[in-house]
Amino acid sequence: MLRAAKLSGQVDCEPDDYVVPMQRKQKHGGERDDRVIARYVNQLGGRAGVKVTPHSLRAAFAVLFLETHPGELEALQRLLGHKKPETTQIYLRRMDDEKAMRRVEDLSWGLRFGASDGEAPSRFELL
Repeated sequence: MLRAAKLSGQVDCEPDDYVVPMQRKQKHGGERDDRVIARYVNQLGGRAGVKVTPHSLRAAFAVLFLETHPGELEALQRLLGHKKPETTQIYLRRMDDEKAMRRVEDLSWGLRFGASDGEAPSRFELL
């Protein structure tokens, strides 16, 4: 997409340019201030009506990657830049939590698990 934008002449950039431009000139030299990414993400999330952070986007990417590429934990580790596989495995827990939540989405809370008007076997009254 970036290559097509550059070829169209709509975007003027060099190979070392940042994809997300700074909003204002950096006061100090050296590496750029990465908070610009957080500000963009927050602004876009606000416009969409959701609370989002760069890390939540990273986590969502990791879960989606693992769902579409099962067992490719080593590839995800390289993509995320983790030195240890254990760090990448943290995203497996997020994926497991998400799957667990999907299992209960269709539960009906109207009648409590087959409860009836009769007396409960434990002698507790139904709510």
